[in-house]
Amino acid sequence: MFCIKCGFALTNDAVFCPKCGVAVSQAETDEVYTDSVEIIVPPKTADSIPLPERSYYTEPQRKSGSTKVILTALGGVAVLVIGVILITSVLGGFGNFFSGIFDDQYVKMVKTGTLSGYPNKTVGKAFDDFLSNAKWESGVGEGGIRFVNVRGKAMLMGEKVDVVVQFTVDSDNKTFEYRACEINGVPQSNLMALGLFEAVYMNYL
Repeated sequence: MFCIKCGFALTNDAVFCPKCGVAVSQAETDEVYTDSVEIIVPPKTADSIPLPERSYYTEPQRKSGSTKVILTALGGVAVLVIGVILITSVLGGFGNFFSGIFDDQYVKMVKTGTLSGYPNKTVGKAFDDFLSNAKWESGVGEGGIRFVNVRGKAMLMGEKVDVVVQFTVDSDNKTFEYRACEINGVPQSNLMALGLFEAVYMNYL
């Protein structure tokens, strides 16, 4: 047998453990010790293990004050963007996209009209498509002649050139006609002008 405290091997007639001095009772002398270990705590089952509570995503509540600040900021940005667009449009930075908003009555007359030799497309559409960043303007020349100019860059004979085409306007009769054109600042003949118009309206014939 063995001491119940220190496990020292005892003789059958031992009263005290010679190693630790613990008294050996009769009941203990009847007990047999083995190397086996008894599981005294039962294993936890799934039902006995506490689970964390399920969490749900909750949309954060926005304060009314922050909403007003956001709306005010967006309104300020919108006003700023519109202001930049208007200024840039007047200066010609946005080209054709906004030019129609600021065209005067004479420019609109020419842009929305057609030429007798090219009835399938308006002058405005044809030149806006042909010229890069086309700019339209109107004015009064010598003798009170009302004119409309359109200017921009174009590819002619494989070369990028500056083009200006001028139309005269008869505001009383609501008519207009071609008057002159320049390429790179040089006035062109009627023959060259005809070639230019053929290039402008090539895709609409």
